[in-house]
Amino acid sequence: MQIKVRGNKVQLLRSEYTTARRDDNGNLIRGTGRCTQKLLGSFDRLTEKPDEVPEEIKGKLMEEEALQLQDWIEEAVKERKQIEREKALRTLSENMQSAILAVEDGVLLEDDEAQEIYKSWSAFQTALRKAGHKRGKK
Repeated sequence: MQIKVRGNKVQLLRSEYTTARRDDNGNLIRGTGRCTQKLLGSFDRLTEKPDEVPEEIKGKLMEEEALQLQDWIEEAVKERKQIEREKALRTLSENMQSAILAVEDGVLLEDDEAQEIYKSWSAFQTALRKAGHKRGKK
């Protein structure tokens, strides 16, 4: 089975081979001896779990295809999460600058929100040190 991403949809295609046949004169019958693709269905590209694939599509899948689809979805979710994490890291400094301006402008936080920020900041500093990044001078 082939899995193709087309825009915001994922298409599942099954390749089926039609055995070559000959007529009474020994000539190949037109349209036989070919591989054709059959669209089993399509679903949303951002699907997070195999359970979210429509039942009508899952019902068409052979056991091996269902396992292939499950592996593909799991890998796609891992890739998306990795991209999201990298984006969060790359934009963190900019977001922190905006947060600093918000606090300086008088935006109020609840105490528990402020404590979560302190905890997260401390954990982030630890992660930076463990990754080998040294603290620069102010």
